[in-house]
Amino acid sequence: MAILGSSADEATIPPALTQKLRVLGTDIARRGSVLVNGACPGVPEVAARAARAAGGLTIGIAPASSLEEHVQRPKAPTESISILHFAGTGGGVGLIEREAAIVRYSDILVYVNGRSGTLGELTAGMYEPKVIALLEGSGGVAGGAQEHILPHIGQGDAVVVSDRDPRRLLEKAMRALAAQRSQAALTPTPSVSRPSAASAALPRTSSRTLVDRERSSRHEVFAFLGHETGMNREDRARVDQLSDLIARGHPGGRAPLVVVPTRSGLTSDVAQRIRSRGVTTIGISPAATLDQHLNAAYPVEGLDEIQLTGRGAGVGEFAAYRPVVEHAHVVFVAGGDHKTLAGTVFAMYSPTVVAVLETGGMSGRLREEILGTFDKPALATLIFDTDPRRLYQRALAAAAELGRARALAVTSPAPVE
Repeated sequence: MAILGSSADEATIPPALTQKLRVLGTDIARRGSVLVNGACPGVPEVAARAARAAGGLTIGIAPASSLEEHVQRPKAPTESISILHFAGTGGGVGLIEREAAIVRYSDILVYVNGRSGTLGELTAGMYEPKVIALLEGSGGVAGGAQEHILPHIGQGDAVVVSDRDPRRLLEKAMRALAAQRSQAALTPTPSVSRPSAASAALPRTSSRTLVDRERSSRHEVFAFLGHETGMNREDRARVDQLSDLIARGHPGGRAPLVVVPTRSGLTSDVAQRIRSRGVTTIGISPAATLDQHLNAAYPVEGLDEIQLTGRGAGVGEFAAYRPVVEHAHVVFVAGGDHKTLAGTVFAMYSPTVVAVLETGGMSGRLREEILGTFDKPALATLIFDTDPRRLYQRALAAAAELGRARALAVTSPAPVE
């Protein structure tokens, strides 16, 4: 059972919530279950401390590569954790990528309070048939998920339960897990047929990093995240207009390069539209080989190149968002479901520009409802607009300003003491 929530200072956790966290930790230990967390302070550590005091086993999934690196992080816990697993994903977007490992190691994901990192954990949990357990009334992402987040992003592959009482919440989660396992035992494994690709030339494939710092210095790198859920004909027309602007690039600037996750539907349509205008498009695939990519029915249309990350299906698709956004100068978002929101959270942890076209679906609810569940500022510059042209112009201006700030930071002389 994973305990996921805010890593804010423990002193800021209300006493009543602290008591519920202790109940969660103690109950998990007494059930003989293993408590998993992100090896961070705050909400996760309070529960882990209670679990260890009750004789339980706790596993912390740290973004660091070693114990030495882990303890350098502010208030990084060690005593509340029985086993530290070093994911080696690092800070920034690595904090979000690390969440894939937390999901893989857990059957039940318990969300308490939480901010942007917990929002990433929530979307990660929806990639696989896990049980998501929300502690109602705990505030933040967990407290606002039922009303302000889940209605706009769908359920994904997980089962969601909720309750205000921590013991009842664990009981509901255990029953849901038992039902899930019973259903899985009765469901035959579907056969997978490889789609025919004979009618189209296959893109170049590579396992190296196609979008790196050197390449991003030669191109204006744009990423696109989107899904058609909740969108109408007018929204699709606005996405088409935005696609044409992206393909045009900055007047007199560097040639555009567009990076997308390998998703069918709106994302694939946008990639094809942009590529038809002569712009190089790169798809980031969670597969390890082209055969795996094709057998999983990931699209190849509209892509000049496919980067094979080898992260695998399920939550591996979540982790594959890191190379989609990591070197983009602007990440454009439109429409969306939980997968689009996952990529958006990755981008929020990167020093880039996130330009959200407010349409039906997730992107139209992101500013007021989804991000309204917490107040932690994003590392990225967030821009929202309903007009594609205005959004594009504002995004380019913000990206140029960020570029100037980075150049100034590199060339500024060190202060003289």
